[in-house]
Amino acid sequence: MQLELFNYYGLDWLSMLFGFYGMWLLGKKRKVSFIFTGVGMSLAFSVAIMASQYGFVVANSIMIGLSIRNYILWYKEEKAN
Repeated sequence: MQLELFNYYGLDWLSMLFGFYGMWLLGKKRKVSFIFTGVGMSLAFSVAIMASQYGFVVANSIMIGLSIRNYILWYKEEKAN
């Protein structure tokens, strides 16, 4: 069995790193966290297309939409205060 760590050009690894770092920043209540998680989800979306995993394509599309929604809600809440 061959170990293939870079089947998807390392995009899967980058997705993981961006996602983890974005979640870390979200815990620190930093708005930039949405950019990192969005990039991570976009990379995961690309990997899902390459792997023909269409359930993950849909899941990542929804997660990207939720991130945008949450950023907007966070922005509106900050602006109101």
